[in-house]
Amino acid sequence: MIEVVVASCYPYGSLNRDLPWSLDLSLGRIAANDARDPIRISISYPSTESQVLLKKVERISKPWGYELIFAHTSQYVGKILHVDAGQALSLQYHEVKDETLYLAAGEMELIVQEGDEMVSRRLTDGDSYHIPPHTKHRMVAGPEGCDILEVSTPFLEDVVRLEDRYGRV
Repeated sequence: MIEVVVASCYPYGSLNRDLPWSLDLSLGRIAANDARDPIRISISYPSTESQVLLKKVERISKPWGYELIFAHTSQYVGKILHVDAGQALSLQYHEVKDETLYLAAGEMELIVQEGDEMVSRRLTDGDSYHIPPHTKHRMVAGPEGCDILEVSTPFLEDVVRLEDRYGRV
């Protein structure tokens, strides 16, 4: 079992507290930590020999905030999306990418296709939502901004933008 602490990857002043959650990919669940604990990500590898893999967390600036890619393998990607107050991601869908969102901090409006219609869902701390391929969706941060944990299949370039506030369509 390898444990990676990622709380320290946030730029100074971007969060007032450590996020009270962790991801255990070996168990496929997100678990609450004491709020004083840093974020801990535990990954089990199905190998008989001991492996230690340490990778720098990649920070990618976006017009709506930034994303931190903390895991990128041939089977999955793990990201933390920080969306600034009132900002929105594109209205988009994915051809093959399958993703699940977990709202770790703040609140957001998730505009998402359910059946043949677009609906608005208000998500708050601790809510999660599965977004299968071909599902149109957009995330809009609440008045304090939000932090979203996204776990997905590894197809990072699979984005079909339909609308975008920042001219990226």
